[in-house]
Amino acid sequence: MHAIKQTSGNAVILLNADFQDPPELIPDLIQSWENGNKVTLLQKESSEEKNVISILKKFYYWFLSKISNVKLTQNTTGSGIIDKSIVDIIKKINDPIPYLRGLLAELGPDINLLKFNQPQRKKGKSSNNLFSLADVAILGIIKQSKMPLRFMTISGLLISIASFACALIYLLLKLFLWTEFEIGKAPLLIGLFAVSGFQILFLGLLGEYINIILLHVRNLPLVVEKERFNF
Repeated sequence: MHAIKQTSGNAVILLNADFQDPPELIPDLIQSWENGNKVTLLQKESSEEKNVISILKKFYYWFLSKISNVKLTQNTTGSGIIDKSIVDIIKKINDPIPYLRGLLAELGPDINLLKFNQPQRKKGKSSNNLFSLADVAILGIIKQSKMPLRFMTISGLLISIASFACALIYLLLKLFLWTEFEIGKAPLLIGLFAVSGFQILFLGLLGEYINIILLHVRNLPLVVEKERFNF
């Protein structure tokens, strides 16, 4: 993101420095841009990298695309070409922890995909580890999906209803079977279910408000204008 903000050209090309995204694809990226595609990303059709991390990445991007609020590309490496009109919008977004792949999808242009076969890394070692990848994965879910918050709210509502029902049942049982309950047992159970229900429900509602704050802080444009011809 920092590198993109330093650019001033008509388009920006991003490539991973380990050459797993072949520099030979640069002319194809430029050709795609000249054909009018605002964003073209490299998409792995196959990869010579075969390890557990690769499998987990593939599953993660599939899962994220299913729960995301926008249409995300799968098996993309983050490398590609971005038109100046999109770069100018990115420069105005003051997001201290951006998720670039999701951000490009949110800005609205149709993303063209250039398929390639990813070779194995010949030299060097990835600076990523399981913890850094997990950090990026959580960031992607938080930035691109409201599902965890909605799940919390709906679960809180259902659990609170069940808790209130249990509290009411215990209250009725206490009233009709007064001598059957030990002293203090009924108030304890009624209070536990009622308070737990309120807490879970309010946590879900609090999450919804936090999501609204997140949307405001990210300062995304409401509409991204597309070029119009003969109109």
